[in-house]
Amino acid sequence: MIQSNNIDRGSADYLSLLFDRLTFNNLVSNALKIENDPNYEKVIRIDFCGISGSTLLGPEGEEQDKIHTHFLELFDKIDILEKIKIKLQIRFIFLYVYSDFAFAQIEAERTQYRATIKDPKYDSRHLDLSILSAGDIESSSIYMHQTHALRKIQEIHNRHFSKNKSKSPITNIRFTCLPLNFCLLTINNETFTDPYTYAKERINSSSLYYKTPLSYVENDSKHFSVLEDHFRYIWNHPTTMVYEDATEADSKRSDGGRIQNLDKIKRPDKVNFEIKAKILRTELNASAKDVNKWRVRVEQMFANMVRFVRPTNDEEVVFIGFSWNNGRGFALKIQKFIEHDFQGWLKVNIVDLADAKEPLYSELIGKMNSSTIGLIIFTKDITIKEEGGSKSYSRPNLYFEFGYLKKHLEKYEPYSDYSRTLIMSENNYSVATDLQDLGRFTLTKKIEIDYYQLLRRFILLHRTLTDEMAIYAVNSYISRLEEAYHKGTISNKDFRGKSYEHYINEIKEEMNKIIEKKYGNSTSVF
Repeated sequence: MIQSNNIDRGSADYLSLLFDRLTFNNLVSNALKIENDPNYEKVIRIDFCGISGSTLLGPEGEEQDKIHTHFLELFDKIDILEKIKIKLQIRFIFLYVYSDFAFAQIEAERTQYRATIKDPKYDSRHLDLSILSAGDIESSSIYMHQTHALRKIQEIHNRHFSKNKSKSPITNIRFTCLPLNFCLLTINNETFTDPYTYAKERINSSSLYYKTPLSYVENDSKHFSVLEDHFRYIWNHPTTMVYEDATEADSKRSDGGRIQNLDKIKRPDKVNFEIKAKILRTELNASAKDVNKWRVRVEQMFANMVRFVRPTNDEEVVFIGFSWNNGRGFALKIQKFIEHDFQGWLKVNIVDLADAKEPLYSELIGKMNSSTIGLIIFTKDITIKEEGGSKSYSRPNLYFEFGYLKKHLEKYEPYSDYSRTLIMSENNYSVATDLQDLGRFTLTKKIEIDYYQLLRRFILLHRTLTDEMAIYAVNSYISRLEEAYHKGTISNKDFRGKSYEHYINEIKEEMNKIIEKKYGNSTSVF
């Protein structure tokens, strides 16, 4: 008969047992034998796989504080372990906080639209949704607990091992995007597990409720090898990141010195697997070409397992895609105009082949994923002679970027009445798409004039742009146009049948209407 188990991670029986297992004498007496190691005869093994390891790296309460103290004392006795030829092996696998599973946990923690343990009668039939921003992630209890643990690891390393980082047992850290349905802690020949849940005690609770039945498995059980293999699989998974790739911590793994910024977790668009690729190249003696192929494939896998968070409310970012031969000049001018007119209120993501870092694909994907507006400049890059004349085409990379942005920006569409995917194409060039919900604009050789089409749309799309900043951006554009007109770089013939004065008056009239509609300002400002 199966018996009910009332022991959970907060139970006194479990904490007492853990306290006992982490005493120095117990760890030494239960150390595991190892073979074919000239320096060591045994190993103390501690493996953790979960969100934050608060039990070891807490403290979260009086009993956890005692366990935490025992864990810290272990590092004070490293010299004793060396003398008796016992190796200390500690491995941490942390859940990457921008993974799909972490997002699901944080959504369950932060949403107000749910039932709870104390309020199970909540009517869940509603249309309200919680949409997480980067700020929501970084203020969640999951993020806070994990960064606390990382700071504690950094502190342990800097106190005990900064003179020889290559032998630091505490920095054997990896981050995974795989779903971690349960927390796992192995101490030598015993493993403890308990499930992560989406339960919450009260609606105003600051974290989820993880006090569920705990499982205890010894190494003579048939289940122990299953849990070992579970840990091993996650540890070795291609998308599992070493800490230098997942955080802002320094990457000089073999040098002595202090670690800084271990608690600064990178967002997905900043992760590029650079350090893991270097490690694999050395360990496998692989060619740079093979490692780069591996890296591109892994980054594609990674992109399907994480959430590229929408920026915080004060961020609007436009990605500009272009052909590196014909579109580069237009793109760089538009970038310059945006930066001057919006004074940092609208940021620009651009991948210029001249400055791009390898691999190019990962930089391109990262910048598109961190953008809230997309602009693709379609130029006549390839001309093919056909019967009756010739036909021009844009380079294939533009269609890839266009399609990727169209899908990526869908999640921002509820915030706008206008499409966030913009295309600008040269005169007499038809972009091969049947999509209608796009911002379509014409590109001539006079980008100084054409830019107004974009300026207008940026003001309409921007969620937090103040009326003062919108007015500044328009005046900046008009001043630049006026200067070009007086210098003679543009003339009346460039305004498509209108005079310069007529064109400026039309802009002012239209922008007065936009400012009034967007901000409720009924007074003409231009």
